[in-house]
Amino acid sequence: MKKNIILKIVLIFLILSSMLYGCGDTAEKQNEQVPAANVQKTDEKSNLTKNFVDMAGRKIQIPEKINKVYATSQIGIIALYSLNPDKLAGWGYALSDNDKLFIDKKYYGLPVLGVWSGKNGTGNIEEIIRVHPDVIFSIGTIDDSQKSLCDKIQDQVGIPVIMLDAPLDKLDKMYEALGVLVDEKGRAKELGDYCAKTISDINSLQKTYPRINVLKFTTLKDLKVLKQILKVLSIQKS
Repeated sequence: MKKNIILKIVLIFLILSSMLYGCGDTAEKQNEQVPAANVQKTDEKSNLTKNFVDMAGRKIQIPEKINKVYATSQIGIIALYSLNPDKLAGWGYALSDNDKLFIDKKYYGLPVLGVWSGKNGTGNIEEIIRVHPDVIFSIGTIDDSQKSLCDKIQDQVGIPVIMLDAPLDKLDKMYEALGVLVDEKGRAKELGDYCAKTISDINSLQKTYPRINVLKFTTLKDLKVLKQILKVLSIQKS
């Protein structure tokens, strides 16, 4: 039951975050890349690392097996938690009491590592190096400034940073890519399918209510539309 609630909250957070940060058409060609097709092993004997081309077209070396992960933003951290919390290296912020309502107690004690999103956001370099995740994900918009930031983070911490594009209508592709990289394909498909279906349901609602703005519910009519969206997401009882 808790897993399903978390999944729905994850999706709502990703939807709202995607709208706030914007998705755009940046790196449209890279969006079509499938991570598995961009992998080449560099050491057949030791099998420790492999070459990888991320969705931004950046060529990096990543571990052959990824067991511990982190992300540059809260969006990414939530996505990683929903995929497999046992592989999450830490939190972006200290968990609030409200956060803890949806988080398993065994993960309360994960270190706070900071994020590189929001106003003046910055990760805790020393703590990240100490915890040393196998890779760090940048999940969200891909543009030149984000690419530059990811290169800078990678140089600072000495850990590969993988950029994954996550436009609202391709959250299922983002989960698919994550599933391949961290060997969680089954769970990734479950999450991706849920995202795709929910976005489709919301799009259907938007055709009925073409003036809908998820970020601006100010009138009684808007609130009625929001109520219907919440019904679709099964957050509210029918």
